Amino acid sequence: MKEYDKIPAQAVVEVTTSWGRTCLREIGRDLKEGTVLDGYYYPVSKAFDFEWKGEGAMLWIGDNGRLVSLGEGQKHKYMMLGRLLSDCEYFLRNPYMRHLYFPSIAGHCKEMRQYWLALNIKPEWLSYKQIGKLEHKMNRMKTKLDRQLKKTEDNDRTRVQKSPARNQGKGREGKSNAGKEICHGAQPS
Repeated sequence: MKEYDKIPAQAVVEVTTSWGRTCLREIGRDLKEGTVLDGYYYPVSKAFDFEWKGEGAMLWIGDNGRLVSLGEGQKHKYMMLGRLLSDCEYFLRNPYMRHLYFPSIAGHCKEMRQYWLALNIKPEWLSYKQIGKLEHKMNRMKTKLDRQLKKTEDNDRTRVQKSPARNQGKGREGKSNAGKEICHGAQPS
């Protein structure tokens, strides 16, 4: 395995399968569940390598171990990616640019891709391809709304241009009533 494939991490001993219990017994009876260990995680094989009483040992994540942390800044990156994803999902229900963390759809999705690429272990809940699909959906939604807005503005402009001149201080014949007093119920002279 290449050196860069291992990630500094912490894992907790947590037996979930009978095979995991057997592997744990081979390490030693004094290694108890709940013990937090420092070591290296290998994402390809899901193995966690650590030192126990001066000897190399290994846990299998999902069988007899659970990852607690994944090196510097990984937790923040997961949290930010989750936040950006929830912004996208909210935008698709309520399309308004201010709902996005970044000022544009392209910028928002670009940051999502950068966070996704920076993660040592890729999330199961979001793939790189899904980010592109989300961006496409959001752009289609924005285009649709822009067209509706433009159509509404054009209709308003047309309505204003076609509307007849209002009777601004003029009587029925178009003559000005300025200077004439009109009382309700009285006949004009």
